[in-house]
Amino acid sequence: MLLGICCTLFVGCQQKTDPVADVLESPVNYTQEVQQAFESFWSKFNGGQMADSIVFNQTMSFFADDLLMPGDTGKLPGDGKGLFGWLKGYVQNNKPFFDVTVDRIEATKDMAYVLYRYHETFTDLATGEYSVDVKHSAIMVLRRNDDGIWKCVVMKFT
Repeated sequence: MLLGICCTLFVGCQQKTDPVADVLESPVNYTQEVQQAFESFWSKFNGGQMADSIVFNQTMSFFADDLLMPGDTGKLPGDGKGLFGWLKGYVQNNKPFFDVTVDRIEATKDMAYVLYRYHETFTDLATGEYSVDVKHSAIMVLRRNDDGIWKCVVMKFT
C-alpha cells in the first residue's frame, strides 16, 4: 500500500514538472526583454556606423516619439530633439563609444527602468584624439508599446 502511494506521488510529480509545460506556463521575463533591448541599442550605437544617416535613424528609433529628457536647471523636461540634432552632426566627424555598466533593471509588463553608468568617448576621425571623454550615471525609463517593442521614454544623465 505504501509503495502504491509513493508510486502515485512520484508519477504525479513527474507529470507536473514536465519542462515543456513549465516553459509554456512560465511568465514572460520582462527584465530580460528590457536588458536585451537596452544592450541592442548600445551595441548599434557603438557599432561605428553612426555617421550613416540610415543607421543613425534606425539606432535612434530606440527612443519613443514622446521622449522626455529632464535637465539640470529646474526647467520642464525637453523632448531630446536638440541633443539628437547635435549628435547627428557630431558623429559625422567623431566616432562614439560608450562603455556601459548596468547597475539595476526593474520591469513590469509595460514599464521598466535601467540604472546604469558609462564612460563616454568620442574620437575625432581626422586626428584619432578624444573630442569627448566623460563619465556619467544615468537612468532610462522604457515603455513597451502595442507591438511589444521596448522604447526609451525618459532619459536622464548626470
